[in-house]
Amino acid sequence: MPAAGRQRLLWWIWACALSVSCGSTPTASGPTTLEEKFRQLGIDPATFVQPLEVTPEMREWAWSQVRQGASEKQRMYDLMEGLSRKDGLAVRYQRDRTGTAREVFETGLANCLSFTHLFIALAREVGVDVYFLKVARDERYAREGDLVVRWEHVTAGWGPAQNRTVLEFGFIPDQDSYLGASEIPDLTAIAMFHSNRGAEALIAGDKQEALEWLETAVVLDPGWSHSWLNLGVVRRRLGDLEGAEAAYRRGIEANPEHLQLYSNLATLLRLRGERDSAGVLLRLLDRKRNRNPFSYLMLGDTALREQRLDDAGRFYRRAMRLNRNNANTRAAMGLWELASDRPDKARGWLERAERLDAEAERVVLLRSRLAKTEEPAEPANEEDVESETRSPQRRS
Repeated sequence: MPAAGRQRLLWWIWACALSVSCGSTPTASGPTTLEEKFRQLGIDPATFVQPLEVTPEMREWAWSQVRQGASEKQRMYDLMEGLSRKDGLAVRYQRDRTGTAREVFETGLANCLSFTHLFIALAREVGVDVYFLKVARDERYAREGDLVVRWEHVTAGWGPAQNRTVLEFGFIPDQDSYLGASEIPDLTAIAMFHSNRGAEALIAGDKQEALEWLETAVVLDPGWSHSWLNLGVVRRRLGDLEGAEAAYRRGIEANPEHLQLYSNLATLLRLRGERDSAGVLLRLLDRKRNRNPFSYLMLGDTALREQRLDDAGRFYRRAMRLNRNNANTRAAMGLWELASDRPDKARGWLERAERLDAEAERVVLLRSRLAKTEEPAEPANEEDVESETRSPQRRS
């Protein structure tokens, strides 16, 4: 097996991540319109999981929350209050489960995407013309085992773009970090739901279920690159390397600026021994607009294996600037110092990393390698000395 294949591979996966799809005039899509779109895409509405579905009980509850004769804007606020207050639905935040509007209504648990589906579905029932918004803000990444998950935010909007009201659920604490918001169509938001469910199934270890969700997601919106990213990860896990490569390349066609696609494709090509092609893709990740610390860790690892110590140090330093409070980024700096023959500095980085997480993967690796450099040499006997005198060797 090639050396690249023995490395622990990280695969980027996109969960609760959205792309921009702007529209000049917000329009609500009714169930009939969406069902027609599903049929045009070859999807049977009778067997399809529709996250915007509203039951009679949900419809009755929504109307009970709004004051009779209230304006559209007031109905919107009445509904939001009913969803949030303790004597109402009291929806609570659960990041790792993307439910349908119906599931959120029944369980009271939602992440940002599933809450938005519920709110939009009910708001339209009471005559409020709301729509989905992708909110641009600082990028957020997290590790889930050997997956890297990027989280973004979606919510609801009302009114024209130049005077838009952004509706938020109470668990979002950092609205000051918003950099802008753009409307996205219903079909894209429904594709996001399926992509999220696929990502969640993959994290839970159910690759076949993940495949089914994600194959539907790319049919719903083939122009949304994040579903292609997640689909490529699932196909790779199922051993379909050609299918994974095709998914990554389709995603790049849809969005050439989606850097995680290049990262996954490069890792796949290296696994197959195509190092030259992988190197070209990896160089594309070295961009100032890339805010993903994990991609810079991977670039640093590649440079370190190739003995390009200056490049490795530059990549690791950038990873640390993007994620200072991560044990692995600090340990990476220690590994680089050790490779640069500066073990004292490497120990300093190990101490800092251990204060954050003594059992993180790179921390364990750095500790092990430092321990080997500190092992005392065994005393040589006469035969060893003669052997060394006759044929000098460098001992390990």
